[in-house]
Amino acid sequence: IRNLPDINKFPSPVENVPQEKIILYQGRLNKGRGLETAIEAMKQLPDFRLLLAGGGDLEDSLRKKVAASGLKNIEITGNLNPEELREHTKSAWLGLNLLDPSSGNYYFSLANKFFDYMACGVPSLSMNFPEYRSINDEFGFSVLLDSPDATELTKAILELNNNPMKWLQLQNNACKAAKKLNWEMESDRVREIL
Repeated sequence: IRNLPDINKFPSPVENVPQEKIILYQGRLNKGRGLETAIEAMKQLPDFRLLLAGGGDLEDSLRKKVAASGLKNIEITGNLNPEELREHTKSAWLGLNLLDPSSGNYYFSLANKFFDYMACGVPSLSMNFPEYRSINDEFGFSVLLDSPDATELTKAILELNNNPMKWLQLQNNACKAAKKLNWEMESDRVREIL
C-alpha cells in the first residue's frame, strides 16, 4: 500500500509553460537529499529560482551556504503548513526528488514528494531508482537522473527548459497520473486486503 496523496481537485493540463521557472524541493532538509547539489547547480542557473520548502537538520547550514554563495535565486522557507506548501507546489515549474544512491533506504524508497508534485500537475526530476523507474515507465511525469551531481542536474534542467514540448508532455502525464495515483484509488486496495 502506497502513501498516495488525497487529491481534492485534479490538476489540469496547461497549454503554455510557466514564465517563472521555480524549482521546488519540498520536505525535510536532511542529509542525502541532494540539497547542497541543488544549491551548487543554481550557480549555473541564474534565470531559475530554487525554493527549499521545509525545515530539518541541515536548515541552518544550508542558510549559511546560500548566504556565503551570494546567490539571490534561492529561498529557504522553513516549515510550512500543508496549505502553504500546496500553494508553493502548484506554482512550481519543476519538483526535485534527489537522493543519495549509496543509501539502501533511499534507493528502494518511494518519497511522498514524488507523488505530491504529480498531484499538482508539476513535472519532476527524480532518481533513476527501481520504484521511481517502475512508476515513470508507466506514467512518464518525471525525468530520471542516474547521478545527483550538480553537472547532471544543471544539464537536465537546461534540457527541459529548452524543450517546452517535453515539459508540456510531462505536465500532461502528471495530470493523467493523478487520476490513478491517489488515495481514493489506493484505499480500494486497503479494503480488498481487509
